[in-house]
Amino acid sequence: MEIFISILVLGLSLSMFVLPLSKKLGLILFSCICLEPFSFSYVSFGACNKMLCLFFFLSEIKHFNWYKKYLKQFVIWKLLLFVTLAIVLLAVYSVYAHRITTLVGLIVNDLVAKYFVIAYVFVGMRKTATLRNFYNIATIAIVILTFFGLINLITKASIIADLAGKAGSEFANMERTRVVGMFSYAFDYGFCCCVLSVFALYGRFKNVISTVQFELIMLCSVIGIFICGCRSIVVVEAIMLMTYVVLMFKPVKSLKIICGLSILLILSYATIPAVQEKTATVATAFDSENEEMGESSIYMRALQFATVLYQIQGHEALGRGYRFFIEGLGFDKHGNGFRDLPSDAQTLMGLEGVAMNLLLERGYVGLLVYLMFYGGLMVFAYRRRKESRPESVCAITVLLGFICYGNMTGELSSPVITLFFAGMYLKLSVLRSSTTISKNNSATPHNKQECQALLQ
Repeated sequence: MEIFISILVLGLSLSMFVLPLSKKLGLILFSCICLEPFSFSYVSFGACNKMLCLFFFLSEIKHFNWYKKYLKQFVIWKLLLFVTLAIVLLAVYSVYAHRITTLVGLIVNDLVAKYFVIAYVFVGMRKTATLRNFYNIATIAIVILTFFGLINLITKASIIADLAGKAGSEFANMERTRVVGMFSYAFDYGFCCCVLSVFALYGRFKNVISTVQFELIMLCSVIGIFICGCRSIVVVEAIMLMTYVVLMFKPVKSLKIICGLSILLILSYATIPAVQEKTATVATAFDSENEEMGESSIYMRALQFATVLYQIQGHEALGRGYRFFIEGLGFDKHGNGFRDLPSDAQTLMGLEGVAMNLLLERGYVGLLVYLMFYGGLMVFAYRRRKESRPESVCAITVLLGFICYGNMTGELSSPVITLFFAGMYLKLSVLRSSTTISKNNSATPHNKQECQALLQ
């Protein structure tokens, strides 16, 4: 089965060389929702969505000059250049990144299949046809995802994750049931639903989708958020919803909506046992006496942060280098996971927050690069709110939700879908403003007609 799945992933990846641009992007979107656990198992970056991003990059690299010319009109180009230079610096000073295989993995995982994704969508999508295509793909994909999620909930086993050789049944059979659906981790399932709920709100606000399609996507998203079994996902969704309401509407209307949602939540808590249980689960994260390593409490995070600061003594600026956690500290070197860590690093068991991981391996410089990249994207979106408020608000909402999610659970496989939608919203905000069309856009990576459609 492993060989069959690897061949399937490779075949889909090779299709990037023959598919039109819009279908390439659609395939990447579908892979983020339904194909995440499948991988080409012979390389470290073999996850399906990463392989598709890699082959998208390879198929479009011949048009690099056009991509560069278009992107240089926006701050996105400077931000991508900034993170690229940071990755080069990381590769130079990290003693564990000097092997060719590790170096290739770093480039693909951190650039080609991560940060560059926003450029793929920002340059490659067209407003009307491509956006509707994205909605059709997302609707079909989330229905399939919810179907397998419900089966996972009922049977306490993930058919897809087990088929792909992942830990689906292991997560499903934990004391606190976690549903992975068609993902390797329940956290990614929940966050995907959070992102798609914002996508549904945008589509309904802009009348791009019908009421039935909106209700279907929202229903499936809400189901996924609650059945995944991750308290951090409920918090992330609340933050994203709050951000969307506050930024989208005028203060009075925002206050009314927030009050209405608060009343609904109170009534639900008082009458629905499942809501009471979920609220109690979320509240345990703020229990300072919850010192069990199996629980991601505030106490545990404080302990981990202190350990990270101890580990980077003398290396505060640049950290301990790429893959230090695995190769330097010896995580899982004997197949025992966190138990293989030295005694002074045992408190790093369950290290999840991306900020602490960055601080450990890339120091304050790496953390600053992270904040500048995502902060720069949100500032770019915020400055466009007058010309295109819905698109700007959705971009900020998704990016802020991703930052919160990454620092609660780790990024896992969420960067691709996050930067995909962020790039889409930012591109739509640009297309709504005729003042952003540059005189330099006379060239096209595919044909003149597509370029005109892209820029009008």
